[in-house]
Amino acid sequence: MSERIEIRDLLDPLQESGLNIHVSSTITQFYDVDVPFSIHVVTNDPMKTEDSYQITVYAPDQEACQSYPRSLLAAGGHMHHVNYSKLMYVYDGSLYHLLEGRKILYTAGSCCLINQNLRHNESFDTPYTVIFFNIKPDFLARLQNYGRPYIFRDEAALGSNLTTQYLYESAKSEEKSFLDYQPIFQNHASQERMRELSDQMIRTLLNHEYGSTFHIQALFCRMINILSNPEYYHVSRVQLLSDTDSVIFNRIRNLVEDSYGRITRSELVQTLNYSSSYISHIVKKHTGMSLSDFSMSICLESAANLLIGTDKTVTEIMEYLNFTNRTHFYQLFEKKYGCTPKQYRSSALT
Repeated sequence: MSERIEIRDLLDPLQESGLNIHVSSTITQFYDVDVPFSIHVVTNDPMKTEDSYQITVYAPDQEACQSYPRSLLAAGGHMHHVNYSKLMYVYDGSLYHLLEGRKILYTAGSCCLINQNLRHNESFDTPYTVIFFNIKPDFLARLQNYGRPYIFRDEAALGSNLTTQYLYESAKSEEKSFLDYQPIFQNHASQERMRELSDQMIRTLLNHEYGSTFHIQALFCRMINILSNPEYYHVSRVQLLSDTDSVIFNRIRNLVEDSYGRITRSELVQTLNYSSSYISHIVKKHTGMSLSDFSMSICLESAANLLIGTDKTVTEIMEYLNFTNRTHFYQLFEKKYGCTPKQYRSSALT
């Protein structure tokens, strides 16, 4: 019979190395790290028998690493929660994040920010490298400059976004929710920037010097800026009571809109890592349309927006949206909007 993994089993060796990690032995596991900010790098390789699961903890003045065999992970683990906010970034691979029993897939480049109210766990059946940024209230107070004015007058306004609002509210709220971050389709810059910042933070924790406290804060603020930039990420706040399918549909819609309706079915499957039939089912459930009809509807909406918002000619818009048949484009547009593209532009501008 397989041995069930326990959070205590994973963290006890790390405690012995000097990290102050507290674990409660209740049905719902709870643990805490006695530092304002720390990073956990977790790697999982289900193809290996020994050392298949590894946790490396980086914290101010402390570092620890521990590996675990596949046999310890075979039966899965208990849900657990913490008393700080936790940003999960998928550095490589993919995994299912279990949030209060809801199973949501996260692929490379995607992120999930949870508060202390959520019980959660990660799957062990796929290969991945995941970085957890653990943010305690004291670290948030530092980012807020302890309530004092910032040096730059517009700094507070620049830092007011969904991510920072969620972080600051989480310390006081009992709401069970999370932020879901998905990279903009075919924009690989977000992955490069997030990896670079992650590496810099780890290097700072390992090789600190005078000013490293402020450097860590600055790096984390830059990460927040990337996550909040609509050129890099789609971000949505998800209430735990929401249907999990609605999270998946939001991701599908974002990808279709990113590509102006021209993303292929195979590209959706590859990007989301869900089957074609499941994606079609989700779209049908939320829109009543087939995937192809939904994509074409978004494509035609994009054409209408380009007619109003740019001075591109109809031919240029057709080429931009990959239409090769002018007659077919006009037929589709007139069916949706009841007029030709030129008439639509003229009526919108008068």
